[in-house]
Amino acid sequence: MDMGEIVKWTKAEVNHIKVSLGRCDAQQLANELGRAKENVERKIREIEIKERLARLSTFVKKENGSSD
Repeated sequence: MDMGEIVKWTKAEVNHIKVSLGRCDAQQLANELGRAKENVERKIREIEIKERLARLSTFVKKENGSSD
């Protein structure tokens, strides 16, 4: 993943995080941060998979002589 790229979060994802954080005490905040970290890691894996699939698709098209 290109670290210079900005990850796009949906408005629903951002709103969920804001609302959740607003309702937390210290322990809940720690728990929420743990879940947020998992969400960020999952989002990074999603992006990496999409990038790999795009590269694979481009490679297959080149190998098959397709110009699509």
